[in-house]
Amino acid sequence: MLPFGYLVFKSDMLPKLLGVLLMLGCFGYLIEVFGRILVPAYPQSMLADYATSPAALGEIGTCLWLLIFGAQVKESVRNG
Repeated sequence: MLPFGYLVFKSDMLPKLLGVLLMLGCFGYLIEVFGRILVPAYPQSMLADYATSPAALGEIGTCLWLLIFGAQVKESVRNG
């Protein structure tokens, strides 16, 4: 998710906020995996409830953006 988030952030076709959420989601997934492996009480912690929220918002937001608006190409790119 980190490379995809970086590409979304650097492109001008999608909102930069979606790229930031996708990059944060990468770290949220890492926290989730290592938290469940290394910390026995992790599933009951407050962090477990919110660790993957940025990933969910970024993934669903990107899908909805592409469905509703599509990837918008600038005029200078169209004309070559």
